[in-house]
Amino acid sequence: MSWTEHARALVAYNWWANRKILDAAAGLSREELDRDTGATFGSIGANLRHQASVEMGWHSVLAGIELQRPEGLQAEAGMEDIRSWFEESRKRLQEYAVGLTDASMDTELTATRGGETYRWPAWQVLAHLMNHSSHHRAETGVALAAAGHSPGDMDFIYFVAEHRA
Repeated sequence: MSWTEHARALVAYNWWANRKILDAAAGLSREELDRDTGATFGSIGANLRHQASVEMGWHSVLAGIELQRPEGLQAEAGMEDIRSWFEESRKRLQEYAVGLTDASMDTELTATRGGETYRWPAWQVLAHLMNHSSHHRAETGVALAAAGHSPGDMDFIYFVAEHRA
């Protein structure tokens, strides 16, 4: 397996696991969505809003385009908006993954934050994005399970087994 195939598999896994989280969160009341659970950003909804925003932001870096964030990103956004942002992120990341080559994984990317310019090879940005999403999905999954809405197993190996059939 090439690094490109590995990267594409991780992008596909990312959506598979995100969908499990979104499906579990769809059963939450608005109060449950916005209740402080002690997660990094407080509530399940805030964690999801953050994750969607960051996925789209890092995609902008990967694609070499101006920083893009979900339209209407705000604390009041409910599951319908959150799901649409994740769908848009999925679409963008899958389009990016289709165009990957082993050579493009080594392309130097730049991003400016707070007046400072950072440089990384594309594979490091993609690895960061996938790990960042896994981190916040895990936190959100624990909060969902505590609220009685477990997303179930999200291990990569279950994704592989499901897609092998």
